Amino acid sequence: MIRASLTRIALGQLSILSAVLLAISCGLVAAQAQSIQLGNLEATLTRPVYNAVSTNLRFPTALNGPNGNSGDFFVTGLQGRIHKFVNGVEQSATPFLNFTSEVLVNGGTGMLGTAFHPGYSNPTDPGYRKLYTYHSTALNNGPIIFSIPGESISHYNVLTEWQASAANPNVIDVSTRRELYREAHPFNNEHNGGALDFGADGYLYITTGTPPGTEVLAQTTDNILGKVLRIDPLAPAVTPSSLDPVSTNGQYRVPAANPFVATPSAIDEIYAVGLRNPYRMSVDPVSGLVFAGDVGQVMREEVSVFSAGANLGWPYREGSLDGPVEPDPPIPVMMNPIAEYGRTDGRSITGGFVYRGTSIPELVGKYVFGEFSFGTGPFGSSPGRLFWLDPYNDQGNLRDPADVEIFEFRFSASTQVLFDQFSTPKPALDITLYSFGVDDAGEIYIMGEEANKLTIYKIQSVLIRGDFDNDLDVDSDDLVEWKNDYGVDGDSDADGDGDGDSDGRDFLIWQQNVGFGLEEGLVATVAVPEPATCLLACAVLGSFICNRPRRLVA
Repeated sequence: MIRASLTRIALGQLSILSAVLLAISCGLVAAQAQSIQLGNLEATLTRPVYNAVSTNLRFPTALNGPNGNSGDFFVTGLQGRIHKFVNGVEQSATPFLNFTSEVLVNGGTGMLGTAFHPGYSNPTDPGYRKLYTYHSTALNNGPIIFSIPGESISHYNVLTEWQASAANPNVIDVSTRRELYREAHPFNNEHNGGALDFGADGYLYITTGTPPGTEVLAQTTDNILGKVLRIDPLAPAVTPSSLDPVSTNGQYRVPAANPFVATPSAIDEIYAVGLRNPYRMSVDPVSGLVFAGDVGQVMREEVSVFSAGANLGWPYREGSLDGPVEPDPPIPVMMNPIAEYGRTDGRSITGGFVYRGTSIPELVGKYVFGEFSFGTGPFGSSPGRLFWLDPYNDQGNLRDPADVEIFEFRFSASTQVLFDQFSTPKPALDITLYSFGVDDAGEIYIMGEEANKLTIYKIQSVLIRGDFDNDLDVDSDDLVEWKNDYGVDGDSDADGDGDGDSDGRDFLIWQQNVGFGLEEGLVATVAVPEPATCLLACAVLGSFICNRPRRLVA
């Protein structure tokens, strides 16, 4: 529903953003990895699903809801099961799809992606009831479409189309299974990619990774390793009026506008090159830009934002730094990530989504993502972290990387209590963060495991700290609101720290965040007292405050 309604906007903004995308190419100064600080967004999370009916639903990799199915979402597990939830309740212990007999789970392999066709709920659409999955499977005699001569093969990665049963919409009709392609993956089982997402253009975007030992293949267009692909996955017979050419195996169409269609020896399905391990990827339905969380090797975790034909640099670059391979001339034009962080803040990025829902205006346009497992122990032994960044300016154009900063979410008191119920001691985020998802309304979910149990959080609301008048700006009006509410016990708009009254501590919250949300290039409309003490706050606000000294403490 939300994707369909935004189609016209998405297509119209691509040309506006093209110049900005060029501004983050390799010719500019490399962005420096900043230490990630707590930001001024305070999230309240709810737990719509915990320890689902089926104890077999583990290691969540995808959560999505087909357009027009409000209240429904589907959760995919790495082992090959998809379960349906209605209003947070698992529909049945019987999976929507159980494909475990063919899914290979070994390190980086498994059921890695799921996407519903935008026309899934429309009986007149050729995508009606159609679902796409990306899974790893053991070597067998299936038809190989994408191979790499000279490389030993570990397993296959397969893109498959399914249809929900006409008689029972709560299960997949396995007889409708249609294989679109399979990739012969090199000897190492790592870096399979597997993220799937439909763009507002109606095409399916797919990520693939570059296994260790094959790094340079991410830069060549005669293979699909380290790439983002774009296809029309429907069977060509059901789209006879399309001008897009049919794939070489006859199972889908290749967009005629793909950037390498006219390049000799290039694979036409390629949309972008130069990625290492884009485990999670999404397409912003408004701008049409692809957001990929690309897992680094030893130096940087990066958020890459790009359109058609982009080169993200691996292995010549890791983030904005020189990578492990030095390019031969001519050196290609490569894009820096829009944001990156070093190993002091994490070691495996989990890509997320740009928020385009309607229930949390404070989050609109921001990219929500996270860190898989922060710590120095084995992967998965530590909890993750929840981050956000603001990729667009007030005109909807992509910011220069120098103006983009990664922040960590704060959590509300009720969310901290929720964490306390399941974790001892309480971490910042109490789960190993596997993946993110969105329902059909564009609301964001956070998925992981805690104590070997599936755990799903929903971002229920977000508070901008210091925005006392709730207008999405932290400015002089909020200072007036604080002045009016100063000394009020109980419920108060200016109770920024949630301690039950409006006092000097709330002023400090305003001061720390003044200017947030203002149009880029403007300045706050009030002078902020320095240093940040409530004594100076008295001087700013005059006798009104000084005559009411109670609770005026820093």
